[in-house]
Amino acid sequence: MSGSDPNLNIIDGFVKESIVIIDRGQGLLDKFNDGEGSEKDLIEFANLVDRILGAAQNLRLVSPKHQPALTIIADVAALCKALGYRAVMIYAFQDLVNLTANFLLDATDLIKELLSKISEPAASLKDEVRNILLERLRWINKVHQKISTENKSFDSEKLKQQDIDELMKKLGLG
Repeated sequence: MSGSDPNLNIIDGFVKESIVIIDRGQGLLDKFNDGEGSEKDLIEFANLVDRILGAAQNLRLVSPKHQPALTIIADVAALCKALGYRAVMIYAFQDLVNLTANFLLDATDLIKELLSKISEPAASLKDEVRNILLERLRWINKVHQKISTENKSFDSEKLKQQDIDELMKKLGLG
């Protein structure tokens, strides 16, 4: 990034803080690989990625140069947040929760990759998202949808299928 960009310090601060947040969130998700994860960890994870989501959405307004990357970062963070909360809703299905946690680890790795390419054009960033996330997202969404229709106690009002579909379309993946 060039030193003449007046928003350079803000963007650099966002990148650094986001990496700290992602590392913390990944630590929470890693607990599921050790059999120690909890609903509280998923909620905390969702709240953490919500911070990245909100910051990226706000920064899009002040840094047009970085708008493509910030938009995609916000969209991927929104998916992570949604799946984090959805995993809480299906916590009784521990195998699926563990799969979701692993998917979220991949997705947060993608956010880190996007942060490192924050000045790149939208087309190359969308290719990155498409290559890494699309198939995994479609598969896990399909499994979550199946469980939500089979389990009457599942609270589908908190996250609707159309919300995930809309985010996928925004990412150019739907």
